[in-house]
Amino acid sequence: MRTSSLPQLCLALSLTLGLAACGGSAAGGSAAAPASSSVAASAAVQGGPEWEKVVAAAKQEGKVVLGVPPGPQYQPAISAAFEKAYPGIKVEITNIHAADFTARIAKERAAGEYAWDVWVGGTDIDVYRLAHEGILDPIKPEVVLPEALEDRNWLGGFDAGFGDSAKKYAMNLAATNSDGAFVNRDLITESALATFDDLWKPDWKGKFVWQDARQSGSGVNAAAVILKIYGEQKLRDLWTNQQVVVSTDERQMAEWVVRGTKPIGLGLVRNRGLEILRQEGVGLNVKSVRYPITLNSPGAHALVAVNRPPHPNARKVMLNWLLGREAGTVLAQAAKLNSRRLDVPVTDPNTQVPQGVETVNTQGEDFAPLRLQANKIAAEVFK
Repeated sequence: MRTSSLPQLCLALSLTLGLAACGGSAAGGSAAAPASSSVAASAAVQGGPEWEKVVAAAKQEGKVVLGVPPGPQYQPAISAAFEKAYPGIKVEITNIHAADFTARIAKERAAGEYAWDVWVGGTDIDVYRLAHEGILDPIKPEVVLPEALEDRNWLGGFDAGFGDSAKKYAMNLAATNSDGAFVNRDLITESALATFDDLWKPDWKGKFVWQDARQSGSGVNAAAVILKIYGEQKLRDLWTNQQVVVSTDERQMAEWVVRGTKPIGLGLVRNRGLEILRQEGVGLNVKSVRYPITLNSPGAHALVAVNRPPHPNARKVMLNWLLGREAGTVLAQAAKLNSRRLDVPVTDPNTQVPQGVETVNTQGEDFAPLRLQANKIAAEVFK
């Protein structure tokens, strides 16, 4: 027996027994996240002396630099949970969209700057390009804690979460069957717009807002899905005949849908606009019209490890934490985006990915050519 791990083992066992006595369970993804103190204790037992050494070195570094999606919900939730589990390691968080992150890191590298440890966001062709340019590190070699890699903890198994073609660099933390189109049902009845095909009806001319598909994000993702299902001409017809308006302002788009200015929205990120308005008591009758195919995409929750990190040990601690059950629960609850981890409670039943059916990851690298094609068509249409 390793005597150096005995205190941690005893602590972990006592915490586990205490949890069992209270009826705690992770079965079926129904249990709450484990307390941060027990997370750290369990990690110490799993990782042994190697993990203890990494955590000690990370505390010497003092902080980890993390990029997360836009939105106020991430910073307090992540910082509070991580810093409680690993006191002495501060989280420096920047809210940054994928398009801005990839552009910024390119400029920094050109200037010889290495500012990032980890980024969580929506993967697209520019993120995958970073991997091909050697700017990202493989994730698996950084994983010390066995439970993070266990296939039984993940929808489809751990490796099924890689979105890049090499299956090394971009790990999907979330699994979402996209909302498709958002429709204000106070103004447009379900009988009038019942299926995705109904979006082409002349009745809806001038009633659309769409996240700008000329850039990366959920707007081009929606366009790429339409390309795959209906073809280029149908996409062009939808954009031109329906006089679609594009925007990059999530709050504005959500308000247009809710207020009825543009009662149909595509490419809207629910937790950056609609969910905020719902918390204010408005937009409660905005419903989604699903795509004709089942999606399994990470949304804004894919994980990459930036190479030449300024805090290599703190990065390793953060990566292992983000792949664990506690972080999965924190992210899912903060953003209302379902985790790929099967032991994390479902936060949005409407977008839960069903098991055992064929799905499409529209943010995977193999889907990138369609996204790029959609970008080019959007640039032509929305001049």
